[in-house]
Amino acid sequence: MASHRFETTARFACPKCKRSVSATVEVPEPSFDTERASDTVSEGSVEVKCPKCETVFNGQCFNTVSSCEITLDDYGDTTVEAEIAQYAPDDEDWVDFDTSDHPEAVFNDSYHHTGDLLAEHGGEGAHLVNRMVFSHNIGALESYLSDTLINLAVC
Repeated sequence: MASHRFETTARFACPKCKRSVSATVEVPEPSFDTERASDTVSEGSVEVKCPKCETVFNGQCFNTVSSCEITLDDYGDTTVEAEIAQYAPDDEDWVDFDTSDHPEAVFNDSYHHTGDLLAEHGGEGAHLVNRMVFSHNIGALESYLSDTLINLAVC
């Protein structure tokens, strides 16, 4: 599996060119091995590159599940506003994405298979399988609607 970048968008006034800029910054990935989400933190060195003058600034990052703070090493008085860090989208995931030419048939097939699962494992209606099948059917319906709309828009 390819590794994903953990990043934030930082907005600041560049200390070098004095322009207001927005830059994507790779930040240390937190360890998710903690028992409580509030204990999920990471800190470490970061590089912040001004997209206007291309100057690279070294800095420090303190990252939690609800905030991301960045300070520039040589420019402590520069305010850096950082968004909550998250994994960068992997654009390659969509390179080979293809919608079904027959979304209704795919939906019906899925619907009938889940009916078979319910008949075999569903129980009296309060079973976990019932909730899982319900959730799956919502996703299958969303896929049907999405594929149908994409197919209509492409034609």
